[in-house]
Parts: sequence; C-alpha cells; structure tokens
Amino acid sequence: MSNPQEFYQTHLQQHQKDYEVLNRTYNTISWSRAIVFFVGAGLSYLLFINSFSLGMLMSVVALFGFLYLIKKHTEISSRRDQLKRVIALHEKELEALAFNFSSFDEGKDFIDPQHAYSYDLDIVGRASLFQYINRTGTDTGRQRLVQDLHYPPLEVSAIRERQVAVQDMARDPQWQIRFQATGQGMEESGKERASLQKWLDEPLFFSLNPWYGRLLWLLPGIFFVALAAWLIPDLPPLREALGPYRAPGWVPGLIFFFNLGVIGQHLKRTARQQLQVGKQSRVLKAYGELLAQMEMRSSEAELLTRQQQALESKGAKASEAIQGLGELAGLLDQRLNFLVGIFFNGMLLWDIRYMYKLEIWKQAYAEQLLPWIDLIGEWDVWQSLGRNCFNYPSHTFPKVEEGAFTLATKELGHPLLKAETRVCNDMNLDKPGEFLVITGANMAGKSTFLRTVGTNLILAHCGAAVCAASYRFAPISLITSIRTHDSLEDNESYFYAELKQLKKIIDRLQEGTAFVIVDEMLRGTNSRDKQTGSRKFIEQLIQLKGVGMIATHDLALGELATEYPDYARNKRFEVDIKEDHLHFDYKLQDGISQNLNATFLMEQMGIMPRS
Repeated sequence: MSNPQEFYQTHLQQHQKDYEVLNRTYNTISWSRAIVFFVGAGLSYLLFINSFSLGMLMSVVALFGFLYLIKKHTEISSRRDQLKRVIALHEKELEALAFNFSSFDEGKDFIDPQHAYSYDLDIVGRASLFQYINRTGTDTGRQRLVQDLHYPPLEVSAIRERQVAVQDMARDPQWQIRFQATGQGMEESGKERASLQKWLDEPLFFSLNPWYGRLLWLLPGIFFVALAAWLIPDLPPLREALGPYRAPGWVPGLIFFFNLGVIGQHLKRTARQQLQVGKQSRVLKAYGELLAQMEMRSSEAELLTRQQQALESKGAKASEAIQGLGELAGLLDQRLNFLVGIFFNGMLLWDIRYMYKLEIWKQAYAEQLLPWIDLIGEWDVWQSLGRNCFNYPSHTFPKVEEGAFTLATKELGHPLLKAETRVCNDMNLDKPGEFLVITGANMAGKSTFLRTVGTNLILAHCGAAVCAASYRFAPISLITSIRTHDSLEDNESYFYAELKQLKKIIDRLQEGTAFVIVDEMLRGTNSRDKQTGSRKFIEQLIQLKGVGMIATHDLALGELATEYPDYARNKRFEVDIKEDHLHFDYKLQDGISQNLNATFLMEQMGIMPRS
C-alpha cells in the first residue's frame, strides 16, 4: 500500500476494532475479578464454619484465581494502553499529511539563538523542521535527533549509510509506529541516563567481599532453622513428645534483629543506589522491549545489521540483559514497601541480596548499558526519518559526492509548505567561492528561498529525503545570518548583534570552506555605508572560498557579477503590479530585480498619499 493516507486510514480502522474487542475483554476481567473475590470470600467463610480444611482449600483456590485474574488484567491493560497509543499515532499521522503539526513536539527547550544556523532556519521551535520531522518515542531519540539536526555528519560514507538505513526503515511504517508507541509508554523524565550513569560510577562493594555472598545464605538459613526449631515442637503431635527440648522464641527474634542491624550498616549506600537504579525499573523494562523489537526486526541496511550485532554480549541478548536489570531494580525498589523493608530484610537480607545481584550484573554489562541505550536513540532517529520518507514519497534522496563542494537541485521546495501551494525552483552552485546575489521586492520570496535551501541542506546531511525532484551535493558545514536580534540584557544594539554574526561567518571561513546564507545585511546603518560594507563583506566571502547566497534589496550589489564573473551570479524574484494588485510567482530568475513594491504597498495601506 503506497498511499500513506490510505495506509494510515486502513490501519487506524483495524486498530480501533481491535481496541473495542480488547476493551470488552478488559471490562469482563474486571468484573470477573470482583466476582471471584466476593464469591470466594463468601464460600470460604461458609465452609470454614463446617470444616476448617475445606474452608482453607476454598480460600487457597479463590486466592490463586484472584491473583491469576489480576495478572491477566494487568497484561490486557498494558496491551490496551499500547494500542491506544498506536491509534493516537495513526490519527496524528493523518493530521500531519494535512500539514497540521500543532499536536507534535515543538522542541522549544532546544532553541539556541547562538547556534550557527538553527535559530535562522527554524530548526527547532514552533513550525520548525523538528516539529515537522520528529517521530521519536524516547527522550534519548529526541535528543539525538536534535543533535543530528544541529551537528549533522559531514562524511560522505556516514551520510550514505544513513540514507540506506532510513530507506530500510521507510518500508516498515507499522514497525516504526509500534516502536514509537512503546517508547512513549515509558513516560521518561529525561533524567534516566544521568541517573544510570551515576549508578555505574558507584564503586563495587558487596560483590568484592566474599563474606557477603556467604552471609546471604548463612544468616537467612540460621534464621529459618531457629524459627522451625521454635514452631515445629509446638505442633500438637510433637508437643508432648519433645517436651523440654523445644527451642526458645527469642532465638529467631534475636537473629531477625541482628539481620536488620547488618542491613542498617549499609542503609546510606543502598538508599542512594536505589534512587539511581531502582527508580528506573519501569524505564529499563521498556528499554528491554524496545531492544527486543530491534533484535527481531529484519534489516537489510548494513548500518542496521551492524548495530543489531552489537546487541549481544557474553552470549546474552541486550533485551534480556536489560530486562533482567529492570527486574532486579524493581525488586530493590520494593525495599520502600513496609513488608519488604522490615520483614524481608530481617529474614532474607533483602537490601543486600539485590544490591549484590545488581553488582554482579554491573560487572557483566556495565560497559554495554549506555551504548545499548544510545542505540535505542539512534534507531528512534532512523524510524523517525523513515516515517517522513514514507509520508512523502515524492521526496528524493540526494546523491552524495566526494570532493569540492557542489550543489545542484531540480524542483527544490520547502518541506513545511503544502504541495499545492509550494513553489519550487532549480538552483546550482558549482565551486567554492561562488555566491548567488539574490535581489527582489518585499514578499517576493527571497527569505523563503534562503530557508528552503538551508533546510534541505540539513536534511541531506542527516541522511533524510529532501523536498526536491533531484538533489546532488558534496557535504559542507553551514552558517547563516538571517534573523538577528538585539539584546537589552547584554546592552547590545541590533546593528552590533548583526556585526557579531557576520564576524562569526568570517572566522568560520578562515577555518575552511562553509555554506553561507545571509539575508539583507547591515540593515542598521545608512544606505551608502551599507552598500560599501556589504560589497566588502561579499568580496571577503569570495576570497575566503565560502559558497552560498546573499539576499539583498541593494540592486547595486548586482555589479559584483561583472567584477567577479566566475564567482558572483545575479538571481532575482520579481513582482508584477497589474490593475492595482501585486502578483508574485515566486520563481527564481536570472538577473537583477527590476520592480520594487515598498511605495506601492505604503500607498495601498494609506501610509502615504497615492502618486
């Protein structure tokens, strides 16, 4: 099924039917659980009146039946919640196909006005590239995607590997949605990785001392022997036979409190590590589920198969190892339960028992834990980019070339604009030092075109599909100056803030070639000063072998194409005024703009009298 709209609609309807069936089962088990509890309690009471043995038997049967139904109810509840998330994701994808991204994560917490291009190109924030493309289900994946968008790879081999991985993911949208839904079910706080890192950094203690391994069996053994020696002789058949040989009751009590004393010696260490790893038990189990999905997926991309091979250590699968860690962490976390904290510690040395087991786990898998979690984040990014590729089959994967920079595109458009309103353009830049000087009237499309080129260049570096009919490029770093703002806090004027950004561009080019995008430079000074400064700045860009685009209203800058015919080319966006109306075609043309519209707009809005 190649039509994304049809795919999501069909699967949504099927999942909704499955949810109705599952919900009926859920409600049936809920009522059955209540019935078993009350009927079992009533029958047990009636049988206890006549026969202790029958009453006890009925109680045991009712208890096991009740516990079984609780287990089934929990399983059905988990499946129902997962299906509910899957349904919601299908609904959101249908909204996305209609270019409604309002329900998607904006990534506002990643906004950085100091980044080389993120703020200018709306990489994160409202109506951003991140909001458009992000389908990650884990916090690790979310942060990894932002990292990739901000600092994409520049190696040809890495980009090509990513492209194959994304294409491989794109063929399996149902797997992607299941993976995303599982990740969303974790309800991460974003602090899990740091917390687990602290636990890994904790020095080993119990497992390094052989006495603790022996005490875990010796002290509970002595306690239960003493308890049996006290209780068994009190049974009616043995009471008269054993007589004075019955053990005193204070012996198991003494051992019980001795065990609590041993536990108390390590309360601080145990409590600290319980917060670090015990509180992460639910997330760790979910990590295990995600890893299991990764292990079972049939992958053809070399990058994915290589990463799948890394999901095994010492004969154990990563999913099983992390699931085991989650179970141990959950059992340690039970120490906060009164029954476990007092009675199980007094009888079984519960805290030390599971601290010991966690240290044994750490000795086996400490080096793999965080890399495994990182791989979850990477696959979350691959499936996110793969979803975008599936959703927009008209987009294309760029051809990545070695050597000096080149960029050649056909029908290049901004991915965040609807296809029916999007105007696409061809463009090419052949070598370092080459710049397009783009002139045009207000609202003619200059700024949108600059963002179109920059946004697609970032997608290309990330290994994603781009909004173009064809796209060929050699990797290059990107720096922009489009949306400069002043700062009262730093006592900084708009003009000075812009100069600082232009200085960053020059400094960056002194380190090596880069793709430069500048929109209307030096707006904070007079026309003559602006023209002179702009000309000198562009000449500096050419000399430093930068490459890119300069948008300007200053038509005199078009003369640079005459002075530097091999490095400066004039492009324009035109506006036509017909019958007192502006007409924009948003098509990039050769040459210098001929028509301006500021005076016309001011007259139309009544700001100045008509001429």
